Amino acid sequence: MSINADPNNANMFVTAQGSALTRYQRALERRHVFGAEIAAKEMTFLSLRDALGLLALYAVEQSPTYDRAAARWLGRLGLEKDDLAVSDYSSPPPQSNHCTVAPTRQCAC
Repeated sequence: MSINADPNNANMFVTAQGSALTRYQRALERRHVFGAEIAAKEMTFLSLRDALGLLALYAVEQSPTYDRAAARWLGRLGLEKDDLAVSDYSSPPPQSNHCTVAPTRQCAC
């Protein structure tokens, strides 16, 4: 069911499922990889922190996408945070059923 949110703008719609961000967060909570990926693709911008949530989900669910996503996330981290040094990067933790990511320093993603 769609409701026109703004009578002056026919392109703005609100669905019963909520915004893409709400559906993304709900999919992360439910550990639903496909739902999180679909919602992330619908979002205009995925913050570094939100992308980390998807990366953690990939790790927990042992997704084959994890390695590539981790490399992309680290690349984004390096580009978006100008106060990092090469020594701040460490080897990623092995995939497991328990996400035990322990950053070497505080991440203000």
